[in-house]
Amino acid sequence: MAGSADLKLLGTRQSMFLQRVVWALKLKGIEYEFIEEDLFNKSSMHLKSNPVQKTVPVLIRGQKPIPESKIILEYIDETWKERPNLPQDPLKRAYMRFWAKFIDERKIMAAVGNLKLLGTRHSMFTQRVVWALKLKGIEVEFIEEDLVNKSLLLLALNPVHKKVPVLVHGGKPIIDSKIILEYIDETWKERRLFPQHPPERAYVRFWAAFIDDKLMEASKKAFASTGDDQVKAIKSTVEALQLLEEELHGKKFFGGDQEIGFLDIVAGWIAYWLQFIEEIGGFKVMDSTRFPCLDLWTKNFLQVPSIEQNLPPPDELRNVFSAIRMAMCPK
Repeated sequence: MAGSADLKLLGTRQSMFLQRVVWALKLKGIEYEFIEEDLFNKSSMHLKSNPVQKTVPVLIRGQKPIPESKIILEYIDETWKERPNLPQDPLKRAYMRFWAKFIDERKIMAAVGNLKLLGTRHSMFTQRVVWALKLKGIEVEFIEEDLVNKSLLLLALNPVHKKVPVLVHGGKPIIDSKIILEYIDETWKERRLFPQHPPERAYVRFWAAFIDDKLMEASKKAFASTGDDQVKAIKSTVEALQLLEEELHGKKFFGGDQEIGFLDIVAGWIAYWLQFIEEIGGFKVMDSTRFPCLDLWTKNFLQVPSIEQNLPPPDELRNVFSAIRMAMCPK
């Protein structure tokens, strides 16, 4: 058989893109070493071989990596010329490249209708978008993403961050939960989430950034650490919650006494996810004595039908956070 002693193929057997390369190598009778990749815990070889996209497959020959399935197919055909897979005529080769690109891109766009939301139901960021759409009565097709083995659609729509949520409207992706909330409010103007006046809009943006950048980051550190590091992170979390408590004082919701708005949605993870972060992380920051306004807000927030009916099951969240905690703080 033809082949090379130093030919390696990194991938996962479930990947359609990997199988393209496997088929091409088999058709040419080329021997290779297959290395199964865990996409949840990517190997140093994988990250070094494809540091930009961090995707599979990657073909490695003589320490030189070739990523991206269609590029690999051309490399194989040009390196091992027996049993050619591409036509020899340049015009025909260009024609084949056009249709190969069309097939991949058309497959992506065929999955994108008028309004779709890519996310995972356990994600507090995805649920922000779900809540906003429900409050406005907007129907959306939800596409559940497997964040261990991210779909081609997600990677194409959010190639930089490769994260959820992604809202797709008319084939155009909008990323980042807070940006999506603003887009929703500006596109569907009934049942406004943002205040109308620019100074008030700037004010809620400030507090939204505070919730994500200060409070959430501090609680993440408390969850993902132990010992003195956890004690410091808990202190920072409590300090951030105290500032939020003072901001909420005298109001039923952050936007006033009538109904929830943008800032309530951004803070929504405090009302539901934080209890599981505390439970699995082995610490306690929220209680009704220390934060009576936040405690009452939590009760009021979770009683809103659009919120109450769109919360992930508690046991599922416990399992998710337990797995994350175990990975971050192995005993």
